[in-house]
Amino acid sequence: MKYMKTGVLMMAAALAGCAQYEVLSVAGKDTNRWKLIQQGQGEQSTTSAIYSDGVSGIIYEHGKERSAFMVGIGNDPTCDDTMLVGEKHYAAEHMQQQKGGYNICWRLVTGQEAHAIATDMAKATSIMVNGREFDVRGFDALWKNLFRRQDRDAGAT
Repeated sequence: MKYMKTGVLMMAAALAGCAQYEVLSVAGKDTNRWKLIQQGQGEQSTTSAIYSDGVSGIIYEHGKERSAFMVGIGNDPTCDDTMLVGEKHYAAEHMQQQKGGYNICWRLVTGQEAHAIATDMAKATSIMVNGREFDVRGFDALWKNLFRRQDRDAGAT
């Protein structure tokens, strides 16, 4: 539930363009496709990678021994519960459709499943959700040089 609340707030901020962030360079590569946000310190800290096209967005949140993956689709009349990442299909753990003149379809996946999606997304150039293709290039550098490094530093496998 914590991830859903955090993810919904971050997704809203990302889609509205009001999130505070600093564009970072990871391993000498520009991350302008992805915005990185660091929250908290120590054991409770999380790093989030956010991609938004202004209507829809992707968030991968990574912390010690926990992770979450969320996709929000705006202005779509349907809400399919599957996502294609590379060659693999993933189903959402939680979906919510909201109506307020338009639909927002949320997909939330947590834990090892979120970690698996991020691993596959790092190998892909795009993911397909609800008939929409998201260009996820650049996530591979973040995965290898930031998130995996955090796992190694924390002693995770």
